[in-house]
Amino acid sequence: MKILSHRSCLPSARILRDSLENIIQKKIPVTTRPSSIKAGQEFLRYGNSSPVPEGNDLGLNQADLISISCNKAKFSELLNKEGFYAPTFHKERNVDKFPIVVRSSLTLSKGKGIQIAENKEVFKEIWRSGYYWTPFIDMRYELRVHFFNGEILKIFKKSWHSDEEEAKYPIKTNEGYTFVLQNTLNNRYDKLFKLIGNLYNKVLNRVTCGADYFLSLDVGWDANRREYFIIEANSGPGLNVLTADLYAKRIVKSLKI
Repeated sequence: MKILSHRSCLPSARILRDSLENIIQKKIPVTTRPSSIKAGQEFLRYGNSSPVPEGNDLGLNQADLISISCNKAKFSELLNKEGFYAPTFHKERNVDKFPIVVRSSLTLSKGKGIQIAENKEVFKEIWRSGYYWTPFIDMRYELRVHFFNGEILKIFKKSWHSDEEEAKYPIKTNEGYTFVLQNTLNNRYDKLFKLIGNLYNKVLNRVTCGADYFLSLDVGWDANRREYFIIEANSGPGLNVLTADLYAKRIVKSLKI
């Protein structure tokens, strides 16, 4: 078996590889090249939806799910159609309410290609043909949620840790923020558990045709609406060793290896 990773996910793919090897006691190569998957070879996708005509996709985290989750507009459109609170992407230049979030790409990660336009002057300066924008949602806090099928594995809260002052309209990436593990045994995140269950039943289970999958989800709490705002999904989520161990145990069980 191999892990077919997107190049941006390689560090986490290798951490997951190590956890899987500890369980099954077999070597698992990690590659970013679809062409390296040989005829009949079993492989597991990690954030990479590239066609692999010769290999044997194990059916966990299928290409369709990865492709949809990697394209922020497609993923949000799918969620909005089912009544979930998610971004709405626009391409027109006419904006009458600020601030907004401007994106140069819908497939980049780690905050790349994202700028905040606080007013029309800034918007005109940074806007280019082919860009997208979404309304800025004022969120009290943001969470990273790791889950396998409809089961939440871990929840992390994004916490500002830099000595510098936090931006007025922050984009909460790894730079400047730490991910603080949250207690899931209390009732604080009941609405989040319900959200993940609904997402599994109404959207993701249909996209995967019932196949197993894992994702991380970035969500924010909109205190005004008292509702979670689904920011984006990641099919090759950033992992530490402990989180990778949780994924690995469920992957081994799912694949029966």
